[in-house]
Amino acid sequence: MGHDPNNDEITKEETAMTHHHEHASHHNATVTDPVCGMSVDPATAAATREHDGVTFAFCSAHCAATFDADPHRYGHPHPAH
Repeated sequence: MGHDPNNDEITKEETAMTHHHEHASHHNATVTDPVCGMSVDPATAAATREHDGVTFAFCSAHCAATFDADPHRYGHPHPAH
């Protein structure tokens, strides 16, 4: 019925790993594909394009090709009225 210090050590390691993972996930925030509106992780995006100094991420090569055909349409969204 004694206290096992190894259990506390494992818990601390697991907590540290979980804490680190949570911070890492903040760096991989999703962005919106400007063509279809889908949420995309820029690190794993099917394609990216730069337009007027802004990098856009796409869910698929098809959305990237659609953007390429008219980047001003998708790269400069008009504010909702």
